[in-house]
Amino acid sequence: MIWKRRDILGLAGFLPALGSASTPCSTNSAATFAWDQAEQVIPHESVCELRTRVSSSKFLTEAYDDERKRIVLAYKALKANSPSLMDLQGRLHARYCSGEQNTFPGGFTNIHESHYFLLWHRGFVYFHERMLQKYASGDKPLALPYWDWSGSSMANLYGPSSVDNFGRPLACPPSHSPLPTGLDSLLEGLVKKRAMNAIRPNGYADFQFAFTAPHSNGHSMAKGLMPDLPVAAWDPLFYGHHGNCDRYFASWQLANPTINNIQYTSDLGSYGPIVDIATDKTWLYFYNEEGNLVKMLAKHLWDTKTLGYAYDSLEVPNEIHRLPIEGAPFVSQRPLDKATRRALKDGRAVWAELGDLDDSPASVGERIAFLLRSENDTLPKNTRELSDDPRVLGQISRLPHANHQKAQRSSSAVDATSALNHFVKSGAKKMWIATVEIDRYGNLQNRKAWPKKAKLRTAYFSVNRRTPR
Repeated sequence: MIWKRRDILGLAGFLPALGSASTPCSTNSAATFAWDQAEQVIPHESVCELRTRVSSSKFLTEAYDDERKRIVLAYKALKANSPSLMDLQGRLHARYCSGEQNTFPGGFTNIHESHYFLLWHRGFVYFHERMLQKYASGDKPLALPYWDWSGSSMANLYGPSSVDNFGRPLACPPSHSPLPTGLDSLLEGLVKKRAMNAIRPNGYADFQFAFTAPHSNGHSMAKGLMPDLPVAAWDPLFYGHHGNCDRYFASWQLANPTINNIQYTSDLGSYGPIVDIATDKTWLYFYNEEGNLVKMLAKHLWDTKTLGYAYDSLEVPNEIHRLPIEGAPFVSQRPLDKATRRALKDGRAVWAELGDLDDSPASVGERIAFLLRSENDTLPKNTRELSDDPRVLGQISRLPHANHQKAQRSSSAVDATSALNHFVKSGAKKMWIATVEIDRYGNLQNRKAWPKKAKLRTAYFSVNRRTPR
């Protein structure tokens, strides 16, 4: 059996079954698409007239009362008629989620498992914004707000609660309420911080792979239609969520200005071919504001400015400190770098991304714990000592590859601030990272020698430059 990321999230309770009971606002999702009749679109938006997309929290303030009324009325018009423009977009997204062979041109069967994932969704939200502009009152261009992954703005803008006198502002049944207990904390840890940790000087494939978790977790935590991808695009929150995903994509582009190609990496860690944006001829399909099927090239979706919009803010990438683990079971000793010490002194969070690249056999239930230790520390003797150990950075699961021949690549982003502060208080000058293996029965397996062909496990420290609020 090949384990995919969605299977693992489902076992962990983050994602429901793909076919779970959900009803889109318009239930008729069957559609045929005349791909060969789609006209090419080349954006020619004026850079001098950029629309500014703001966060959902800012959009709920008094300063945006008029804009909020405009967008509510535009959505009411957008959902009118049958099929509505909302129906057309919902059906197109459902087809791009189908996974069926040869379901549309382009050579891929599911946009979420393709190197076009970020670019296609950028175009999808762009045309949704144009649809709203068609029905918006006034001469001022309407900019779609992005969901800033806060529970309160989700409830007040997209949920059933009343905003002004417009009833349920952007709600689409089934509703997003009641909100789960501790939703803001979950969104902070499983969406915001993981998204932030994905922004670094790296390749497109690595960014998209790291961004899959916050994207999927955002869908699953929103409830309503959002967890079921084939019907999610009937929910206005979908476009707010993907607006913020696009904002993080734009932030990554800002941190990697010289990269102009895209690539896909699968759940199993294999990389696809590198695609040059400038010469790629694959068509990406959308519905425009007139309800006509159109097609675009990836190069015309690469820059948000050519699409006529910008964001009120972009994220500053974290400083990444690579600590390759060179053999069993410790990393080469080294001093804690000044940037990390400075961040801890300033009270900023330091996150560690833990990764298992070992290709030795794995079974379901096996885990690896990473400990930050000084040279003369002893390792815990059992799982009870491990659970109480303040030096633990975090744990990752070893996921089986097909037929349990190898371990599938897995990683996890964890808050390492507490363990690092413990290390600093110990007065130690040099640090080591120890790895402790835990078998499927919960027993510690401290191997003295690892397979010679095993790839290196890695740990990255991600220092948040921003001071806490």
